[in-house]
Amino acid sequence: MEFSFFHASCSSQVGNGLSTLFWKDRWIDGKCIEDMAPSLYSLIRPKAILSRTVASSLAMAVWVSDIRGGLSLIAIGQFLRLWERLSLMPPLSQEGDSCVCCSSVQAPMAALKLHDPDCWHRRPLDAGVQDC
Repeated sequence: MEFSFFHASCSSQVGNGLSTLFWKDRWIDGKCIEDMAPSLYSLIRPKAILSRTVASSLAMAVWVSDIRGGLSLIAIGQFLRLWERLSLMPPLSQEGDSCVCCSSVQAPMAALKLHDPDCWHRRPLDAGVQDC
C-alpha cells in the first residue's frame, strides 16, 4: 500500500533513459503507459514490462516488438497516439535519469530510507529528490 502511494506520487525525469522502465515507470508527462494506453499495455510481454528501459525501447523503436497478440481497434488507436507522442520527445541526454516526487512523500521517504521497487531501486536516495 505504501509503495502504491509512493509510485503514484513520483515520476521519472528521463535523461539518458538507462534507469527508467519504458512500460512501467511514470515518465511521459508524469504518467505510465499502462495509464495512457491500457489496452495496448495488456498485450506487452511481462518480461519486457519489468526490464525494457526507455533507452533500449526508443532505439530503433524496439518497444514495438514487445507487443504480442492481436490488436483491437482501441489498442491500435492507443498505439498510434503513443507512437505520435514518442516522436515528439526530445532526444535522450547524457545525464542520468532522476525521480521527481511530490513534496508530501519526500519527508517520509527520506526519514525511512525506503527504496520503492518501481522507482527508487534504480536510483540512490542520496542522489536527491526534486519537488513537483
